[in-house]
Amino acid sequence: MAGFSQNPYANQRLNVLHLNSGRLFGGIERVLITLAACRGITPRVNSSFAVAAPGRFHQELLNTGALVNLLGDVRLRRPRSIVAARARLRALLLERRCDLLICHSPWSYALFARVGRRAGVRVGLWQHDPATGRPVLERMCRNVTADLMICNSRWTAATAHRIQPRSPAHVVYYPVDLPRTTDLDRTTVRQAFDTNADDVVILIASRMEAWKGHGRLLEALSRLRRQRSWTLWIAGDAQRPRERRYREHLEREAESLSIAARVRFLGERADMSSVLTSADILCQPNRSPEPFGVVFVEAMQCGLPVITSAAGGAVEIVSSDIGRLVGDDRELDVALGELIGDAGLRRKLGAAGRERAESLCAPGRALPQLERVLQSAVEAAAA
Repeated sequence: MAGFSQNPYANQRLNVLHLNSGRLFGGIERVLITLAACRGITPRVNSSFAVAAPGRFHQELLNTGALVNLLGDVRLRRPRSIVAARARLRALLLERRCDLLICHSPWSYALFARVGRRAGVRVGLWQHDPATGRPVLERMCRNVTADLMICNSRWTAATAHRIQPRSPAHVVYYPVDLPRTTDLDRTTVRQAFDTNADDVVILIASRMEAWKGHGRLLEALSRLRRQRSWTLWIAGDAQRPRERRYREHLEREAESLSIAARVRFLGERADMSSVLTSADILCQPNRSPEPFGVVFVEAMQCGLPVITSAAGGAVEIVSSDIGRLVGDDRELDVALGELIGDAGLRRKLGAAGRERAESLCAPGRALPQLERVLQSAVEAAAA
């Protein structure tokens, strides 16, 4: 009948279940916590969450007040844990009358997408990392064609066809909303980390992964040891044995480069807003391309200039107006030296970064875009 929508989803809520492993904690988990905490921005999207491992991510999701279900402690080497989790997921999808199951990572999709499909639920894969199509889990993803792919950058989206050659891919930048976790002032935070009030603090905040560029940053700062007072803060801690070995390697590297007295290992932090606002520069000189870079946006929100490698999704976020994109080690040395030595330039770049972070990743912008993508997937499947 004229004047009435023929789309059964046009005026009803979308029930979306997000599924993530949750075994590790990093940028992806922070994004999902933001999605849960800011879900009121898009009230027509009824988002709930399923987690396949207990831990920090599960607890922080619960703290947002969102609906969260633990599927168990799911491990590939324990097939019974997978079978049990699939049964729990099927019951959950039917109970919640879900319209969409969004799996976060090839691991989640390979193990659980078919459960959604058999329950009559549309399935999607949120791609957080570039795909090669070679690992077993990525090859397994091809067994179930996704109703949509969500990619965190254009660079990541360019690889989507390697695991989902027939699925439409949509680029949605992450919603990033750094919570203000403490009222501690800059001086108090610096004192806690044994750092002088007038030191220029360079911060790297990431998982303990070699490709994030910790070692490259240590080497660059060793070449700048004669420059005015600076201190390096390394935030983030090991979550797996190989990461513990990597941290120990970094500690030895700082000693061998004769800069250990100017390096602070902060460990895992739940108060990143205080850490960021107490630093002066965020520098993460990746050895491999960054798919997106949540911490870059968080640093921009806090008024910090960003130095990172000119590769991957970082190129879509960082520009010369808000920081420095670097190639070889010489460019890294120049960028660090320039920003360490010029407080006025740091303030200028930091102010511009706040505006860009708002325009790219403010939840009030990113979540309505995500809603449109989810809606379009449901409508296309219903057509």
